[in-house]
Amino acid sequence: MDDAYTPTLEDFAFTDSEMEVITAALETEKPWDWKAGDERDETVKIIKKKIETFHLGRHKDQCCYCRRHLGGAGYFMIDREHVLPKSVGAFRLLSFEIWNLGVSCKRCNMQYKKERIDFVIDQADEGARKSSHNYRLIHPNFDNYEKHFDHYMLQKNGVTLQKFTRLEGSAKAEYTYDFFNLRGLEVGSFDEAQGVAQQHQGLGKGALEARSLAEDFGQ
Repeated sequence: MDDAYTPTLEDFAFTDSEMEVITAALETEKPWDWKAGDERDETVKIIKKKIETFHLGRHKDQCCYCRRHLGGAGYFMIDREHVLPKSVGAFRLLSFEIWNLGVSCKRCNMQYKKERIDFVIDQADEGARKSSHNYRLIHPNFDNYEKHFDHYMLQKNGVTLQKFTRLEGSAKAEYTYDFFNLRGLEVGSFDEAQGVAQQHQGLGKGALEARSLAEDFGQ
């Protein structure tokens, strides 16, 4: 199995009691959303938080797709992301597989990824599910983001600028850039910065830096 981050996927483990609850959940139609109606519900919460904490650590508190900072964010900002969607019958039993999980922002998961599976090259080959080569996008666990993108971000006095530079030869960077409309994040931030610089000429060095950076990126 490919693994691009630390702590490694092999470093993660459920306790015996957690595995008992997961086994019971997997016997239901919707394992991830299962409610036992007893003390096991608290164990499910602990399991999900454990997964979230682990993947936030691997991605330095960032969304696995757009690099939005998620440190300190709560339920309304963070999604525990199933790469192969848990709602698709063929992937239901992968609901708690750590290699099929990650953390993303709500924008990437709910607005763009949703339940799509067109990014999977061979959807029928179970043996290929743990290989980077079977995914058109940058996989949150199998692909190192920095080998596909240089991500730049500058934030000052309420103005944020960011740029996703696709590294030469990376088809995954091209696909991910389009799949999650990362250009939309760039354009919005540069437009905002230019607007501030133009409307507030008296802001001095900060506004000039924002406008200069925007011009450097061709915005």
